[in-house]
Amino acid sequence: MGCHHDANVENIADAAASNMMTADCVRPLAEYCGNVPCHAYESEVQSLRSLIARYNDSGCLQVAQIGECGAFHFVAQSDGYTGHTMYFDSKGALVGVKESSDTNGYCNGKAYGATYGSVPACTLNVTQDLCPNAR
Repeated sequence: MGCHHDANVENIADAAASNMMTADCVRPLAEYCGNVPCHAYESEVQSLRSLIARYNDSGCLQVAQIGECGAFHFVAQSDGYTGHTMYFDSKGALVGVKESSDTNGYCNGKAYGATYGSVPACTLNVTQDLCPNAR
C-alpha cells in the first residue's frame, strides 16, 4: 500500500566523497512552495487528475493516488523514478511533503529524499487509485 518508491537509504557510503548518505533531508515547507502560495488540497487533486487525463493515452503514472492518512488527506504521484506525497489538513492546507528519488539529488547529494514541513505519522488509506493497472 506504499505511496511511492522510497529509497529508505541510511548510511550508504557516497562514492564521490567521504560523507555518508542520509535517509531524508528535513526542510521547511516554505522551501518546497517557493515564492508562491502552497497548493491547496482541491487544486492538487485537480492537477493530478488533469495530468492523468492528458497523458493517459501514453500510459499512466506508476502511482497516482488520493486518500486519507489519519485526520489528514494526501495526494501521491510517482513515475517510478521520482515521486512525492503531499499531506493536507482538514481545511485543505498543505502541511507536509515527502519527496523521493532513485538518485541522491537532495541535500547536496547526501540524500535520496526530502521531507518538507510536518509529515504526519499515520497509515495511508488509498481511497482513489487513478492508475490501478500501472503496477
